[in-house]
Amino acid sequence: MRLVNEDQFQKNADIIRKQWINELESTMEEVEQLIRDDFYTGIWGFLLNKIVAIVYGFLLSNDIKEKILRQSEILIAASKEFNGKPDEIVQKFFEPYLKEDPSFERAKKKHLKLSELKERYKRSFILLVGETARLLRSEGDNYDEIFVNAYKTKEEASKATFSILDHAKEDLEFAIEHNMIKLNILVRDQIIRILRKEIEIGRKYYEIKINEAFQS
Repeated sequence: MRLVNEDQFQKNADIIRKQWINELESTMEEVEQLIRDDFYTGIWGFLLNKIVAIVYGFLLSNDIKEKILRQSEILIAASKEFNGKPDEIVQKFFEPYLKEDPSFERAKKKHLKLSELKERYKRSFILLVGETARLLRSEGDNYDEIFVNAYKTKEEASKATFSILDHAKEDLEFAIEHNMIKLNILVRDQIIRILRKEIEIGRKYYEIKINEAFQS
């Protein structure tokens, strides 16, 4: 894999960071709207509804956003060092990355399937590192240029992007199937619905983003 020089790395990393922050804020706004659709019954109903507070705490707490931002920095650092050998990156970066993962934090740590879930997260981590490394080594002055130059064709960009989302969906469904997510029984069904919807939001976002990038 082609090495990235420091100036190019810093420029691309800043562009990618800003893009990820925009994506995170956009997703959190949509999740908040989903919560409104499921639970709001007027302003007094919202203020007095403890269930809403549980849902907000699970899906939209400040701690979650901070963790995702720290996780993003670990991903960028791992991707910078990636030389095509995932074992080295996993050994150095995976545990710190996993520690900051909000979804893994929600997992039942004494569950018999925990080691299998971790292996699934490891697979997804390797995939993310490879694709982020590809972006870091691409040319461009903005995210769309970096993205297009990294993948060359709309088909290749779609394949890479939706592979990441497909893996995320598989990981989520595995955790749901084996009852591995710590959930308050009062809001279990609604939160699972919203978690699944997050994947759909990401897919729709990137369908639009890829189309726009390759039409410009």
